[in-house]
Amino acid sequence: MKIAVIAGGGMGGTEKAAYLFAAELSRRGHEVEALTDANGCRVSSLLEAGVKIREISLTREGFEGYLREARPDVVHNHTSGYADHRALYHALDSLGTSRPRLIETNVFGRLKDAWEGDRVDMRMFVSMASGCQAFRRPRIYKGPPSPDRHTVLYNPLPHETAAPAAAPKVSRASLGIPDDACVLVRVGRPGHKWAEWECEAYRRAKPAHPHLRLILMEPTDSLKKSIRDGRHGEGIHVLEATSDQDFIDALYRLSDVMLHASRFGESYGYTLAEGMREGLPIITRTTPWADNAQVELIEHGKTGYVCGGIAGMTKALGLLAADPALRRRMGDEAKARVKTLSDLSQETDLLEDVMHFVVTGQRGDVMKERHDAWMNFMTREFHAREWDILERSGGYAAARAHGIYRQSRVALTSRYWDLRASMR
Repeated sequence: MKIAVIAGGGMGGTEKAAYLFAAELSRRGHEVEALTDANGCRVSSLLEAGVKIREISLTREGFEGYLREARPDVVHNHTSGYADHRALYHALDSLGTSRPRLIETNVFGRLKDAWEGDRVDMRMFVSMASGCQAFRRPRIYKGPPSPDRHTVLYNPLPHETAAPAAAPKVSRASLGIPDDACVLVRVGRPGHKWAEWECEAYRRAKPAHPHLRLILMEPTDSLKKSIRDGRHGEGIHVLEATSDQDFIDALYRLSDVMLHASRFGESYGYTLAEGMREGLPIITRTTPWADNAQVELIEHGKTGYVCGGIAGMTKALGLLAADPALRRRMGDEAKARVKTLSDLSQETDLLEDVMHFVVTGQRGDVMKERHDAWMNFMTREFHAREWDILERSGGYAAARAHGIYRQSRVALTSRYWDLRASMR
């Protein structure tokens, strides 16, 4: 097939997923064009895989001109779910019945654009959790997910490669960390998702476990200041954000545990998945008032711990700090877990199934299996993973104290409960 991919040219997870799929489809013999900035940070890897780069104006006229000229079979658009791609929809309307099929990866689990209508032939969510949340949040249209219109396509991880033979770009020695330390890591970019949970849990756990060290990449300026002022104790290393994947992988490999307490959660969680791939057990938090894919990736007590408050995170940190064998066992489970969810070959099989379906109307077995698994997760697992940990850990009180209980009441609409009851 001829496929056009729209995802931008930045360094974020959206672009990473889009162009991993684009490169893999090209390697499988499809003709793939990425409508992106020719100077984007991921262009070289696309070109190596045989993906063509096309720079166009992202306007109705620009899209219409491209679609009439290139005539792709499928357009794979990566969108937030808000009203952000109407120029593309208008261009498709102008082509009438000769338009290409449109499939969309819904990055944030939002269904808030009334202009989407029937223009989107298949909408794909980046995790089952994000797909569940899309149908419980206030949205434009009603009704349960349809196997003909909705599925889950996990963000993929690249094929595994051996660790480079050259010296790693970062090491314990280069950071001044002792070999016998238990190293905790939190990777991110400056923004609204950062909280102080990681630092506070570290401060509380360190007196009983003085061999702990914490690496943060890259916290907000206010959090950096509180670290410099000594509010969270000693042994915290602050690094600048980078898109150098070799550096980030080396950082994971020198670490023992990943701490991740994002204030507004994750719709997929590339940082978590990458840490799991490197064999790190994860300590995270549940955020049912926001995105919450972390409770899907992390199986509490098996691949890490899902916490409802700082006290729970401190306890989990103490358990892992004191038990290297437990860290290794959970790390191995985490690696196996993420491989079953985010394997590039497996997810590209599903993507090919989706493209074949929207073009021919013939649904394959892969699509059916994924939809059945998603519905089972929605009706039987997701609510317990989100809320039971709060009930066990006293997190309701913590949520109220932070003003989050009120937010969750707004986010958890009656439509979700109606849907959940109707699908039992």
